[in-house]
Amino acid sequence: GHCTCPPGLPVCACESKGDFRVLTRKALTASPQELDANPRARSAKLRGIERLP
Repeated sequence: GHCTCPPGLPVCACESKGDFRVLTRKALTASPQELDANPRARSAKLRGIERLP
């Protein structure tokens, strides 16, 4: 299921289904408690997707 629309088209018109589902809408960052315990976690960002069959 890859999109077959021309690159200049602003909205997908081929109605192709994606190969994955987004689990986290935004990147998750460390909590204030985690930052106190581990200052290097400040730059960490977690993103999640699920591969669809």
